[in-house]
Amino acid sequence: MWLRTGLLVLVVLLYVLFRPTVLPWLVWITVLGGVVFWAYRAPPKVQAIRVLETARTFTATGLAIRLEIVVRSWLPTLLTLSENIPLTLIADRRAGLSGLFWGQSSHTLEYRITPNTRGEFVYGAMDLTWSDPLGLFRRNSKVLADSMQLLVYPGLHQLELPDLVRPLLADGPRARVFGLEDALSLRGVRDYVPGDELRRVHWKQTARFGSHNGQYQRLVVREYEQVAATGVHVHLDLSSSGRIGEIFLESATRLAASLLRVAHEQSLRVSVSSALASTESGSSFQALERVLALLATLKLEPNAPLTVPLPEAGANLILITERAPAELVTGAIHARARAARVTMIAMPEGFYLEPGESGRPVHRSPPDEVRELQRRAGILEEAGVRVVVLRGDDSVLRLGF
Repeated sequence: MWLRTGLLVLVVLLYVLFRPTVLPWLVWITVLGGVVFWAYRAPPKVQAIRVLETARTFTATGLAIRLEIVVRSWLPTLLTLSENIPLTLIADRRAGLSGLFWGQSSHTLEYRITPNTRGEFVYGAMDLTWSDPLGLFRRNSKVLADSMQLLVYPGLHQLELPDLVRPLLADGPRARVFGLEDALSLRGVRDYVPGDELRRVHWKQTARFGSHNGQYQRLVVREYEQVAATGVHVHLDLSSSGRIGEIFLESATRLAASLLRVAHEQSLRVSVSSALASTESGSSFQALERVLALLATLKLEPNAPLTVPLPEAGANLILITERAPAELVTGAIHARARAARVTMIAMPEGFYLEPGESGRPVHRSPPDEVRELQRRAGILEEAGVRVVVLRGDDSVLRLGF
């Protein structure tokens, strides 16, 4: 750049030496250029406000964003304002404005983005380029818009929960609201009301009240104890690394989010953990949001200890792993002493078939740790640890069998 500028100055000086009459015009042009350069040294006043449809969304779910922009310029100015959109947020159109501005003007721009991966994304400053109307002097700057954070949850798919154990819950208000009936535990009897199933009628107790003209004097039905809507805790083993580890991380977070979404819909307490992070168990919508928020920001933990947390007493523990190392299997057996049931899901290829997908056969054999896990599946089942191996050509719907 400096070389070209020097050559231009040299050419102008030589021209002036041979044509002295152009010197006054050259002085006027230089003064005019200096005035223009000085007048447009400062950027125009630009104020930008972002308005999100929601600050949280799911992968592959569209989201609308509105930009409120106010431009103030005391000189006619060529201006281009561009939004900086993270690469993994796919926009349906160019976000920004461009043109000749003078005075004050307000503008509203709307566009939609579709996240193609989970994570936490932060919108920063916008790019601003301005110049004089002739475009002689172009300058660049940044416009500090309202900082915007967007949390993208993992994608969800349909599945069924593995077999769960639902322990008895002491009688109480929570049991009446969230509980399920246990046909093996009789609480007592009560009078029949329209809508009760006939299979619930306690015929021996009804017969004690006698009958008249072939009709029972009083019809009573069984009333059972309530079964707790127990919790589901999902633990992710993120000790893998490399390309397969990255693939496993995305598949594992989608699987965990889908499992816990189904558990929450069944009024179960939900929580999730990795070696370095965990959420508090709960059955409220806020508990589900905490779970999804953690799953949205999880990263691989290759140097973290291979430990299995102890869930709430009576909860169902689901472990998701790629290699199923021996330390994790031992931790699952120890956690069984507190958990109602433990399910270990191994994904050797790092992924599985989601509902509706059709994959190619997997020809390579699983790692030694996974083969050892399959060999010990029967022994672990007797210890209360169910083993499920999801290969790359296995459907996730196997979990419900």
